[in-house]
Amino acid sequence: MLSLEHAERAIQSARQIANAQQDQLNIGFVPVAEMKVFPYIMPNIRAHFPELKAQFHSLTDAEQFSALRNGQIDIAFTRYPGQLSEFDSIRIFDEPLTLIVPKDSPAAALPYVSIKSFENQDFVISDEQSSPQLHKLIQDFFKQSKLKVNVVQYSTNILLNVNLVGMGVGWSLVPAYVIPLLGDNIVVKKTLEPLPMIGLYANYRKDQKHVVIDLILKVLKEKFCVDLF
Repeated sequence: MLSLEHAERAIQSARQIANAQQDQLNIGFVPVAEMKVFPYIMPNIRAHFPELKAQFHSLTDAEQFSALRNGQIDIAFTRYPGQLSEFDSIRIFDEPLTLIVPKDSPAAALPYVSIKSFENQDFVISDEQSSPQLHKLIQDFFKQSKLKVNVVQYSTNILLNVNLVGMGVGWSLVPAYVIPLLGDNIVVKKTLEPLPMIGLYANYRKDQKHVVIDLILKVLKEKFCVDLF
C-alpha cells in the first residue's frame, strides 16, 4: 500500500506527463509578473514553441507554492522564494515601494515628503491574507521607523489601494509597477528617506525537466540584469 506522500508524488508525476503530452505549460503569477515579465517571455515561448498552450493562473503566493508542489502549475512567479528543498528559485528583480496620495491632499503640492509625516496619517495597506509579503514589509517598515499610522482600510488587491487613494480615503504604499495605472486624481510622492524594496521570484520544481521552463529562465537572466524601475 502506497503511503500518502508516495501517492501524492504519483499523482504529481501523472500530471506532469499529461501536461507534456498536451504541450501545455501552467503558469502561476502575481499581478506584477503580468505587466513586467510576461511581455518578455511570451514572445519567446511563441517563437520557439508555437504549438504550446500556456495556461495562466492568478494566485496568491501560498496558493502558487501549493499548486507547484502538487503539479498543478509548472512555474510560479511570487513575491518571496520557495522555502521547500524541492523548489529552486531565482530572483528576477527588486522594485521599490512608492507613496501615493490623493491629488487634493496638502502633501500633493510638496516636492518631497518625509516619512515623519506618515505619523497619525490615514493609510490604506494591503491585507495580510491576500498579500502577506507586502503586508509584512510595510508593517515592519512602520515599526522600524517608529511610526504610528492610522490604518483605515485593509485592501484585498492592489487596484483597491489605488481606487481608495483616488477617492481620498488615505495614503498608500504600493509597488512601483502600479504607477502606470494611476489616474489624474492620484499623485506619486518622492520621500526624503528610502522606502522598502520588494522582490519578484520565479520558482520551479527541481525534479522537473521542461524545455520551456529552461527557455523562460534563460530569458529572465538575459532581460532582467538591469534595473527596470
